Amino acid sequence: MQGVGALKILDGSLAPEFIHNGIPYDAGGSVIAVDDGGVIDHHHQGLPFTATSRLAVDIDGVVATIEPAAMPLTAAGLLALGTGATDHFNSGVPYTAAGQISLSDTSVSGPPAANLEIHYQFNTGITVAGQGVSVWADQSGAGRDLLQGTDANRPSEEVDGSILFDGIATFLASAGFTWNQPETVYLLAKQVTWTTNEYIFDANSNTFGTLRQRTASPRVSIQANLTVAENSDWILDTYAAVCCVFNGAGSLIQVDNNTPTTGDAGLQNMGGIVLGANTAGTIFSNIQVKEVLGYSVAHDQATRDSVIAYLNSL
Repeated sequence: MQGVGALKILDGSLAPEFIHNGIPYDAGGSVIAVDDGGVIDHHHQGLPFTATSRLAVDIDGVVATIEPAAMPLTAAGLLALGTGATDHFNSGVPYTAAGQISLSDTSVSGPPAANLEIHYQFNTGITVAGQGVSVWADQSGAGRDLLQGTDANRPSEEVDGSILFDGIATFLASAGFTWNQPETVYLLAKQVTWTTNEYIFDANSNTFGTLRQRTASPRVSIQANLTVAENSDWILDTYAAVCCVFNGAGSLIQVDNNTPTTGDAGLQNMGGIVLGANTAGTIFSNIQVKEVLGYSVAHDQATRDSVIAYLNSL
């Protein structure tokens, strides 16, 4: 799977060749028609347009405001585009570190297949029965689906294909399988609310392999009998790519491109995964999840950065 690459544009002042879903195009629809420094004549869906219906933009303009749908605008109201390298993604759109929509040539690789144990993919393999999700099918090829047989404990599938766990009774769990340290788990998710010691995920056994909310909002920590110091980079009610490496004294938590929090999580093994609650299904978290991946290897920094870039391109 490839993520979104560079935004392709053609600068000019004449009317675009055609308009589709409110966006003007040139070159047979292969590029977006813009006017760099063009005079704003009107707006549509929050975007500025010239009198000839080209997008009014400022290439390498300074971002002054962020409009709905994460559209960066300059002080003059022009759409801010940037020639700098892509720094991050939001809803599949590439952005520079300065917050402009990126024009750099970039793409995002899919997650690595080596040592992949589980993969619950965004908007894929979800079965709804009764009041919520009964199955989130594993896309790794190993058949380790997340299941919930009790209707009252089923989380809801949201309109965007994510799964919402209510923090009261809902969770999904895999069957047990051999999954020993080193382990790396990735989530693309948000903490909708925060309550200390609630479980975002847990091992599917009486051992530990846990990501929990700890001490003060929005902190989280991991535990595999011992506990790694708390990480506070996961902003409440905001999607983030979260990586947890369970590898004894080499364990860590990384949120997006922030510096990892490192420490000794202990040496116990996960043996499966419970999402949205603890192993017993008695302590729940209010989270919204788009994607989960799990590996039987401790990913290095370069691999973590690659997978995090993939997740943030979704």
